[in-house]
Amino acid sequence: MAGIPHERLIGYHRVHAWALYAVFFAHMVCMSIAMRTRINGYPIVRQINDKMDVFKVNPQLGIAAFILWSWLMFTSFDYFRRKAWGMWYLNHFTFFPAVLLTLFHNRPVLLPWSAAAAGFFYVDAGIRGYMKFMRKSEVKEASVFPGGVAKLVVSTGDNMVYEPGQYVWIAFALKDGPEALQSLSFHPYSISSAHAPGDKTYTLHIKNMGPGSWSEAVEKAAAGGAEAFKGGCRVGGPSGRFSIEPSHFERIVLVAGGIGFTPLVSLLADIVRDAAGDGKEGARHYASVRHVTVLWAVQSGPCLTWFADQLDAARAASNVTVDLQLFVTRGAKDAEQPGAFKTGRPDVTATLAGAAAQKGAGAVGVYACGPAQMLEDTRDAVAAANAKADDLSSRFLLHTEVFLF
Repeated sequence: MAGIPHERLIGYHRVHAWALYAVFFAHMVCMSIAMRTRINGYPIVRQINDKMDVFKVNPQLGIAAFILWSWLMFTSFDYFRRKAWGMWYLNHFTFFPAVLLTLFHNRPVLLPWSAAAAGFFYVDAGIRGYMKFMRKSEVKEASVFPGGVAKLVVSTGDNMVYEPGQYVWIAFALKDGPEALQSLSFHPYSISSAHAPGDKTYTLHIKNMGPGSWSEAVEKAAAGGAEAFKGGCRVGGPSGRFSIEPSHFERIVLVAGGIGFTPLVSLLADIVRDAAGDGKEGARHYASVRHVTVLWAVQSGPCLTWFADQLDAARAASNVTVDLQLFVTRGAKDAEQPGAFKTGRPDVTATLAGAAAQKGAGAVGVYACGPAQMLEDTRDAVAAANAKADDLSSRFLLHTEVFLF
């Protein structure tokens, strides 16, 4: 609802969750001690076999809440997120009955305080639920690229407007899908297209993440074209945004690995489209952007076809200089255009040095998305470049995208 950048929300969520469970388990230890404590032979707190009373503490409901909260914590670990996304996602809804049990365990007189604390979340959840189940949408086109990537062109439904860096939650009723309750199991994916006024569709690139995965089922379905998705399509969002505003920079560096180029190619396409406008500076959103450096590394040459149209448009861009640095880390012999890329792994430090040498005023915006090691290398390179910067106005500002979904 607030449009907070995704990677910040994930960070806040992690810290808040661990703090909640630390307090929660400390409370359970203290209560278990208190329930065994007697003064003059009488218990100091209500016992498990006491009758239920909504105006008093009810240990029975506390134990039930403990079970639900523990289950939610256990099924939230990364193992389940990677191996059983459907269960991981749907089990998060255990939060709602767990909160109710906790509330009536500790007297409903706390309801106003709980509502004040969780009100924004429930409003946000309501908005997201409305978008997911009330917005009509369908897959207009579907195709498969080398490397196990499905490209889907999806209708915007009620004229959805989005910006680069945003993602949607999407669910399909696939005939051969691996998940139970598929129409309720939403998966988040970054939008790979750039929005223009009047657009009725947007694009998603979904990479096959291995045997038995939901994304594998999507890729298999996409091989049959849009007809394979006639069973239904539900969409929530768009959500998230970049943590630094691209239109504030003259120089921008995009660092991506593999399918991590998805949210960044949306920004690249938007800048190129904006630069090819009618020439009225006041009407352009990215009027200040003069240079864009793209560093994209893939494992094999055919993977470069995933975003071939956007790359071709970038090469032909006007009113903005685009420096494409494409790398193939292995399987370079399979590429159709061997001169269009370099082999081996990219040097992020050298790329940033080149961006710093470009003529321009102010800071440089760096946007990175890809494998953990690439993000770590980018952070180190940005830190090293900032240490050498003459003043604050010429520093590098970094936004990273995380693949925690």
